[in-house]
Amino acid sequence: MNAIVPPDILHECDLERYICGFRAFLGDDRIEAAKERMVEANADGNPFRTLVLREKQPWLGAFDEFDHLTQKGVLPLKFPPGDLRRRGPNDPLLLAAEAGKTLERIVPTLPEALKDQMRAKLLDLHGRSHPVLMEWDTAYFYLRHGFSVHWNDVNVPGPEFTCERGELMFEVECKRITRLSKERLGDRAALTLGNGIVHAALNAHLYGDILIDTPYETGFELTDVVARLGVFLDGSRDLGSLDVDVPGVGRLTGALARFEDNTPGASKEEILRRVEARDHDCRAFASAAPNPAGGVSQALVVFLRGPRRSQDEHIQHIANTANEGATQLTGNRLGLVMMELEDVEDATLYRDKAPFRQINHDIFARFPAVAAMVWRGQAVAEANDDGFGVVRQVFAERNEDSLFDATAIPLVE
Repeated sequence: MNAIVPPDILHECDLERYICGFRAFLGDDRIEAAKERMVEANADGNPFRTLVLREKQPWLGAFDEFDHLTQKGVLPLKFPPGDLRRRGPNDPLLLAAEAGKTLERIVPTLPEALKDQMRAKLLDLHGRSHPVLMEWDTAYFYLRHGFSVHWNDVNVPGPEFTCERGELMFEVECKRITRLSKERLGDRAALTLGNGIVHAALNAHLYGDILIDTPYETGFELTDVVARLGVFLDGSRDLGSLDVDVPGVGRLTGALARFEDNTPGASKEEILRRVEARDHDCRAFASAAPNPAGGVSQALVVFLRGPRRSQDEHIQHIANTANEGATQLTGNRLGLVMMELEDVEDATLYRDKAPFRQINHDIFARFPAVAAMVWRGQAVAEANDDGFGVVRQVFAERNEDSLFDATAIPLVE
């Protein structure tokens, strides 16, 4: 069973209300405290860390942009012509509006203690927002289908919530598979390596696009990376066609150039286009490369690819996470395990390939109360001139041998 969830349309005229509602839920004092923590976390101005922090904590930037567009609430929210269409699927402002719309519907179901826990997760700097949003979206799905939602108490082992409609009652547990399930190169090592590349390139007054393939997982020191790269980025090398192995760092390929006083600057749209054109297995970061003579600014875009887990290791990680989800269910009544796949839009991959189908069947065999497994692809925002819609592809499989009859439980739209 699979389906593409129909677009959940958010009209431009409603976006301000949704964003303001989400912001009010988080609270201005908490938001300001989170901003202070972000400044402290990046006191050295590491451009890579800045981008990672913004990725893991998108709301602070979204609210800053909202204040800019509305002059801090003086004006109604209006987008320049065509601006909504240009925004990407993970645009923070659109994500904030989507979160606000979902929150508007589910907030009456949330216990006060759980609200505080969710606020803390939404405003931390380590990417804990996404599991909360998955829980909200799943609860919203069942509210739309006429179920009441009863959340589990804070810090009590068990499922996220229980759904009830008439005599039908079942538990729901949510789990996410992040991109780090595929990668061996952690964020800390990636930040050190990426920052070293930026420092070395800026020291040599270089801009352009560069890809680094590193076989290493750890052991990077910033000064060492800068020194090693500096040897290969001097004026004696053809940087327009770069392909070189740097000991202790990795293989560098790409095209760089030295900027001069008359070198034209790069627009924000051009930089974003270059970043978004990255391969799926690369991290991409951009940093301004200022001309020492002043007046112009160039973009240095670094694509970083590290060692990855084998397919067997990746599948085993997914299986372990799915099993962790199943163990959270009590086993006393029907249960569902919802799995969300970061950076995967085609959820039917988990229907069509035998190793992933086996994950479902193994869980059904071990946990007879699990009525179904639901695999959700990453949501995609499709913008138009009137607003935007959120599209998500979903694949579900029911347990034909479940202890309970689960045919009345909706799994997809």
